[in-house]
Amino acid sequence: MAGNNVVWQPQVVDDMLQYYKEKIQAEGRQFIFWEVHHEECAKQLNAKYHTHFTQRQVYHKFHKVKGQWRVIMQAKNLSGANFDDVEKKILYDETEVVRMHNDKDARAKFLNVPIRNYDVMEFVFQDKHATGEFTVLQTPCDIPSSQDVDLVGDKDANNSDVDPSLQYDSDCLPDEDGTRRNSSTTKRPTTQQV
Repeated sequence: MAGNNVVWQPQVVDDMLQYYKEKIQAEGRQFIFWEVHHEECAKQLNAKYHTHFTQRQVYHKFHKVKGQWRVIMQAKNLSGANFDDVEKKILYDETEVVRMHNDKDARAKFLNVPIRNYDVMEFVFQDKHATGEFTVLQTPCDIPSSQDVDLVGDKDANNSDVDPSLQYDSDCLPDEDGTRRNSSTTKRPTTQQV
């Protein structure tokens, strides 16, 4: 298993997804996965299967399966597709599936075949579960300075250095030359009343 050429056996993927499902059940739906959780998952898989997965490999596999879930949802939303809740498979016209295979459509892989771990993937990835991939750490620039005074709504605004003409309302934006214009005339078409 040197380098990135890691072979993931189906039962290992099953256990990986089960780990994430149990974490969400224990911590709540808004739980965010961090590196430490991927590391813990790798340790559990390595102990059980005598493998050598790294935190990074588990992280990448998790996101690969998440990408597959998106494709499954696209396949499920195809016009004319039905879903078999018992066998967990998306039913679709076989001639269309053959055409999709010929066109190398990624959705074809998930049509008319049982989808392994469907329920677990649905639990882990449905409802836009937070994964931490878009988490931005707060920087000092995000914290308002005590020198910043907002004229609107600030009852203790005593700063005489603030020029009210530089304060823009939400629908007034400055042009390149510094003059103000009404943004509603440039962004929204006016409707004619009959």
